[in-house]
Amino acid sequence: MSFKRYFIKQYNKLPRLLRNKYILVSVVFVLYLAIGHGRTIIDLFALQESRAQLEEEKDYYNSEIEKLEEQHQKLETSKEEQIRIAREEYLMKRPDEDIFIIERESE
Repeated sequence: MSFKRYFIKQYNKLPRLLRNKYILVSVVFVLYLAIGHGRTIIDLFALQESRAQLEEEKDYYNSEIEKLEEQHQKLETSKEEQIRIAREEYLMKRPDEDIFIIERESE
């Protein structure tokens, strides 16, 4: 049996849908797009997931910036707020005061 006859016999065994050259070319093209070139579908899903995570981080940092701007505005306008921050965070005191720092034991 020659190669040509063998090929025709195998070709005729294929379902009619796969024998259509347009469908065959379309299937090959879709497979090439899915896995054949540099950007695969898996890469696109990974990039989409990464993008979603970065959007969440962006929202978080934007909210933090708003909080800090609000605190900054309070510090610039309120003398009591300045005193409170100086005492609580920097442990500053007036000359006639004593400060006792109580640390709790962590369990």
